[in-house]
Amino acid sequence: MVRCGRARRWVRALLTGFTLGATACGVDPARGTTLDLRRTNRSWIDDSVVAAIARRDRLSPEGARRVATDTLRLAQARLREIESTDPRVDATARLGWARLENLVRAHSARTWLREGFEPRHSPEDIPRKLVAANLDSPKYFHPRIHGLCNVMVVPNEDPGDGSRIPLAPTTNEWRTRAHAVLERVETRLRRWLPDASREPDCKLVKRLVALHEGTYDDSRLRLRVESGVLDVCRADRWDEGFVTALCGPATTAGWYGPFQTRFGLHLVAVLYVKPDTMPDADERDQRVRQRMLDAWRRSTLDAWLARERREHVRLLDEPTPPSEE
Repeated sequence: MVRCGRARRWVRALLTGFTLGATACGVDPARGTTLDLRRTNRSWIDDSVVAAIARRDRLSPEGARRVATDTLRLAQARLREIESTDPRVDATARLGWARLENLVRAHSARTWLREGFEPRHSPEDIPRKLVAANLDSPKYFHPRIHGLCNVMVVPNEDPGDGSRIPLAPTTNEWRTRAHAVLERVETRLRRWLPDASREPDCKLVKRLVALHEGTYDDSRLRLRVESGVLDVCRADRWDEGFVTALCGPATTAGWYGPFQTRFGLHLVAVLYVKPDTMPDADERDQRVRQRMLDAWRRSTLDAWLARERREHVRLLDEPTPPSEE
């Protein structure tokens, strides 16, 4: 298969450009010509370079652009210094054509991404099948959820039916004993951890509760700590006592309880509350497309580059066909 030399050079430049971490380029995007930094004060800095410097140095966009501009000015000053020491030497050659060529390739790749690839790969271009597979993903949407650290007093017995926690007795005697055990734990927890929102993973609560193991003389009870992120407002999934205690509209981070459920007595630290993110069908579709866009573009571009590399690396090894002129 015959390919013209110009097409080969363009693809090679584009493929090479995607692998470069170039910083700036003396190329005028309007004219597509290389600027001579020795003879002009005008310079063009790619927005992606400014963004990279801002992330690296934690600068504002204005500060990052100043850094990039200062770097180009230093390069220009160095060119002038080289010329002044030996006017017979080409300053551009001193810097190396390979470096300049790499910068041009990187700029060409960025321009093609911005003006060619991205407009043809918009959110609306993501395949419908791929979007549909993510419409119910918890990565994008969830009901109102609570980060919880649940301290419980439960019966110290094997439920015998394969469940993790046996049902608690409903007698007043059992509740009285459970309150006596949990009261001592509650006093320590509220004193050492008054702000539950500052406990991100429940580790401190578990350590404080562990200090109370064996301090109560009642073998029929035991303390238990569980943590997790739960949609506790689902009355069809959670005990009524749990929903009533934790699912009020004014629920925020803090301590709740003690309160009773069919499993035992609970003291719960609500670490955070995240509101519902379940929009209507049309908005959900658009939101999924926006959140999938970057990953989808990367995978699509990677697949395209892999195909181009396989094809053009083979072609570049072949001898150049003679000109027909």
